Amino acid sequence: MAQCNYLGCERSEALPFKCKYCGKSFCTKHRLPENHACEKLHLSKSPISIESSTKIATKEQLDFQVPKTRQDKRFTTYDFDDDSQYFSKGSDGNIYSVKSTEKQTQRRAFFSQVGDSFTTGKEFLDILIASLIVMLSFGFTAIVMSHVGWVFSGFILAIILVSYLSTIIPRKLLAKRFGCTSRFMLTKLGLLISALTIISPIKYLSPGMLVIPELDYIAKKRSGIISAVGSMINIALGTVFIILGILLPDFSIAILMLTGAFITSQITLLRLIPMRFLPGKRILNWSWPLFTIMLVLTLAIFILSILFGVMGQPIITI
Repeated sequence: MAQCNYLGCERSEALPFKCKYCGKSFCTKHRLPENHACEKLHLSKSPISIESSTKIATKEQLDFQVPKTRQDKRFTTYDFDDDSQYFSKGSDGNIYSVKSTEKQTQRRAFFSQVGDSFTTGKEFLDILIASLIVMLSFGFTAIVMSHVGWVFSGFILAIILVSYLSTIIPRKLLAKRFGCTSRFMLTKLGLLISALTIISPIKYLSPGMLVIPELDYIAKKRSGIISAVGSMINIALGTVFIILGILLPDFSIAILMLTGAFITSQITLLRLIPMRFLPGKRILNWSWPLFTIMLVLTLAIFILSILFGVMGQPIITI
């Protein structure tokens, strides 16, 4: 029988636990380094580590270095969100788990009941279902508001599909480029609200979400770029649609272009809301000037599409 080496503990163990850092023996209660105030706790390593040595990777070393092996996909970040609910960074550069507060636990339990993600089993089928919901929800309203006639419904639905997929596919490809895994998931609450807004002029077009687990661990620059790429594509599309809508002489075709700008700007605005699980939050955390520019451009496209006639009659004529 060996007595626990923790000061004040008189328990004895037949098979004591030996700490691999300080070398002392402890009972079941004090076996963990943090439970016996281990004097060599600083030697412990985070399980999320690229190297087992004491060398710490810097932010500059991590940025734009694409992992080449499967093992390299285990990221260490020393630049992740400071408001992470699950992890915090110590002064020694290591990452430690954080116990949730009672308020956080209650909030997660509530959102788990109404907002859990789920899948049909096939990712392409999940994306297809989400795309159909978005096209159905936005398509009817867009056709009615633009007064272009049902003959052009196919074009409008195509714009909606391209704009929505631009928020998913480019982010998946870029995440893969940076060595991250990704999976599109449907959400209960998102599907419900998106379906309910089919007959509403105010839309919530988020029946699913692209989950990239490594975004909490990779450098903010990579995380921000992955989050921004889809919105940047839609801003570019909206800009082209606005220019064509203003310059084209045929009124019907011009209205179609302005409708395209109206659609892409609305989908982008939703993604730029700086909420925790939306891309806008990560873009803002990475670069607030870029976030501001993207938001101003998106609002400009949205307003110009209305002023130049997306509702059927132009407010401004040239």
